[in-house]
Amino acid sequence: MTMYSQTNRIVILVPKNDPIQIQKEYLDFLSEGADVITLFIDPTRKKTKAADMKEYLASISDELSKYEIVLIADAEYFKVFTKLGNAPKYLGYMVMVGNQQVAYLPNYKAIFYDPIKVRQNIKIALDMVNKSIQGIYIDPGSNIIHHAEYPSTLETIQKSLKRCLECSRLTCDIETYSLKVTEAQIASITFCWNKHEGIAFQVDKSPNVKNLFVRGLLYDFFTNYKGNLIFHNIAFDATVLIYNLFMADITDSQGLLLGLKCLLRDFDDTKLIGYLATNSCSGNDLSLKSLSQEYAGNYAQEDINDVTKIPLDQLLQYNLTDGLATWYVYNKYYPKMVEDQQKEIYETLFKPATKDIIQMQLTGFPLDMKRVEEVKQMLLNDQNNALDRILNSPLVISFMEILRDQWVTRTNNKLKKKKVTGKDFKEQFNPRSPIQLKELLYDYLELPILNKTATNQPSTDGDTLTALLNHTKDENVINLIQGFIDYSAVNKILTAFIPAFEQAPKGSDGWNYLIGNFNLGGTVSGRLSSSSPNLQNLPATGSKYAKLIKSCFKAPEGWLLCGLDFAALEDHISALTTKDINKLRVYTGGYDGHCLRAYSYFSDQMPDITAELDEIKKDGEVYKVTMDDGSILYLNEHNPKLKELL
Repeated sequence: MTMYSQTNRIVILVPKNDPIQIQKEYLDFLSEGADVITLFIDPTRKKTKAADMKEYLASISDELSKYEIVLIADAEYFKVFTKLGNAPKYLGYMVMVGNQQVAYLPNYKAIFYDPIKVRQNIKIALDMVNKSIQGIYIDPGSNIIHHAEYPSTLETIQKSLKRCLECSRLTCDIETYSLKVTEAQIASITFCWNKHEGIAFQVDKSPNVKNLFVRGLLYDFFTNYKGNLIFHNIAFDATVLIYNLFMADITDSQGLLLGLKCLLRDFDDTKLIGYLATNSCSGNDLSLKSLSQEYAGNYAQEDINDVTKIPLDQLLQYNLTDGLATWYVYNKYYPKMVEDQQKEIYETLFKPATKDIIQMQLTGFPLDMKRVEEVKQMLLNDQNNALDRILNSPLVISFMEILRDQWVTRTNNKLKKKKVTGKDFKEQFNPRSPIQLKELLYDYLELPILNKTATNQPSTDGDTLTALLNHTKDENVINLIQGFIDYSAVNKILTAFIPAFEQAPKGSDGWNYLIGNFNLGGTVSGRLSSSSPNLQNLPATGSKYAKLIKSCFKAPEGWLLCGLDFAALEDHISALTTKDINKLRVYTGGYDGHCLRAYSYFSDQMPDITAELDEIKKDGEVYKVTMDDGSILYLNEHNPKLKELL
């Protein structure tokens, strides 16, 4: 233990004791000194066992009992010490454990990866400690509501909305009964005119009953409001509001356009603002709770995914707090976005793109449901075929016999009277089980471990299985691995897309429309992402199921489906912005970009290519490259694997 002061008021528990860095990042910001204790971190494991943490804390309990305030700079130790989950949620809180105040302190070592965010969070934690020492600490979010109105009748709701019409700027947030746009409905809505004052009221009283009278008041409000509306993730809130207030059904284009005009007449989105103000290579958390935690505290409701389980008064206060927190995030991050010279991108790219995203989400993608059922059956046939090949493999049969014998021995050792036999063993091999796959491939078949998971376990993903084909000459093993690859491919389509297709809502024209969810700011790179389902992850052209899945999409009578694709958009942008000579040569010289890069990386394996790169323009030229894992890759401009590699 290193002593920094003569007082025993504060102790900091750190995974690694670096006195200079601890002084710089922690002690210089505390109003009083602190002692430092180094935690036990198991050097043989990526993550120290909870049992070992408990044992270590018990060994220093007498020493810790001397301190009034305990700061723990390790999320896992904080969870063990306080018996609370998700340590970052308690950033800015003083938690009482016995007669001690305990706080989570971000690890100063993380500053190397994300200096701005980590130092900001350290400041939040230490400011709270200083306030506690001064006797002025209160839990974050304790007194942020200074004035709240919860109107419950049509008359009082109308009166409150009329007053909101006079506000030049409002934050708006909704709570819904579902995350699916066509099933969401509007459980409640809030409008706040500053970070301490606002209103919140119930709209639809249940998931199955629309309150048309309150909806009518909201329709009138959004139609007549001319001020600035601030949302957090408007791509969801506005999509739900437009669908429920302005559209008769998913095919109502006129209502969609009117809703877009009203809700996006003058808007801001604090999620996008937060993204532009905080984005870094290490990523960021753009949830409203995270961005506003130092102000609103940890106010999340455990049952928020099912608002019917939350009492109405609690739901309305929760919804109102969302609106107040949105104001805080706006006030904090909008100036930073401007300071970082991101405002032009926000105004000219992100906001216009948001309108397109909402319109896309509310237009949907027409599906031929008869074809969906046909494709589903074809996929199920392929899945059953692959499963039969796996289960009937002599390798799997012998592997399961070993598991059966082990189970019989293990079970009988536990039983005192009744004994079991192999006939009592009911377990079947499950190709979806990473544990069984790992045991079969690496323990039983003793194949080489080519990749590992984030938890340091041997990987069994599709790419690894494909690579393993090059590490055996045993036909039984090759056939089994191919069965796993085929099963995984078809199972991915059956689970990721077919259920979403089957649940696509039906419009008044009798067609079903697949609704997508697009996330602007959902990636570090700035690319658009998609979820539930991921419409940007449809099977790639050339893959086994690409045409099959795409055949499910069909234009209704009188319409046409058009496909537009910009060839190598990122490469074009990169070439124009960097002015790199070789990048520009792709376009000025007519080269294929993939082949040009392949030559740059593997020129030693392409001795017949000249320094002038003339032959790179040739179609169909193939080069055999041996990868580090022993697999063989054939390179040419038509090989999709080349693009994936590069």
